[in-house]
Amino acid sequence: MTEFYDEILEENKEARERWQKELDLFPQHKLWEGRTPDYKPEFKQPEPSFIFLPAPGGKGKGCVIVMAGGGYTFKSTAEGVKIAKALNVAGINAAVLDYRLIPYEKDVIVSDAKRCVRQLYARADEFEIDRDKIGLIGFSAGGNLAAMTAFLGDDGDPQSSDPVDRCPCRPAAVVLAYAAVILVDEYDDDDEFNLFSFFEFKYEEGMTCPPVFMWQSFEDILINYQASFALVDLLRKKRVPVELHMYPYGPHGQSLALDIDYKNPKNSQYDALAKSWGDLCMRWLHFYGF
Repeated sequence: MTEFYDEILEENKEARERWQKELDLFPQHKLWEGRTPDYKPEFKQPEPSFIFLPAPGGKGKGCVIVMAGGGYTFKSTAEGVKIAKALNVAGINAAVLDYRLIPYEKDVIVSDAKRCVRQLYARADEFEIDRDKIGLIGFSAGGNLAAMTAFLGDDGDPQSSDPVDRCPCRPAAVVLAYAAVILVDEYDDDDEFNLFSFFEFKYEEGMTCPPVFMWQSFEDILINYQASFALVDLLRKKRVPVELHMYPYGPHGQSLALDIDYKNPKNSQYDALAKSWGDLCMRWLHFYGF
């Protein structure tokens, strides 16, 4: 695991530096005051935090937490502040989560996401947001994290000495953009590290989920469209409202799909059709009170 992590760290060094440089432009709020649970300085990662970007006219309205992708090995700047600012333009407050990455265990990473929801709930008056309208938007691995946070949400621990942990972490809505969610019947009990296992999800009876907006392209070679269909099928069986948009073209990681060569759209890295997802998503969020 150590050798694998060292290789990943070197491969994604520049991407991690770009991410941190972007976050450094904003005040960063630690998820835990004092000691961060399970924090390991030897992993050479900052303590988990979030930045808050208020929308013009967003006072008293909801907030959407942005969870960038990057395969749990880095976080993509195309899916961070850029997405938060798009939400702001639509009048929606946003927070960008700086969650931990491998070699942290998956449950530790999920705890970061859940804690971010609790923090915004606990500090709703400070940030002037509606604590009952905290949503999530996740891309690729960040979509996996958003989905896990939604399904594993809870009402808080009333016995906790930490007032933040007494707050709920159930989001009011979830947006999944080419999310890496692979449904499985059982988790692999093998102790050997397997990055692919980070994207697996086993549904347990009793789990709940808020309304979901999903999109991706059929040409996405990293996330097979059938995985999205399987998740939609599960959500519909559990009577969860779902809006799904599948686009015919475009690679994985399109973000807002705005950088399009309209003279030669088929030769563009992004797809002109997929560009519509942003407006559709903002409409959907407005419908659910954001």
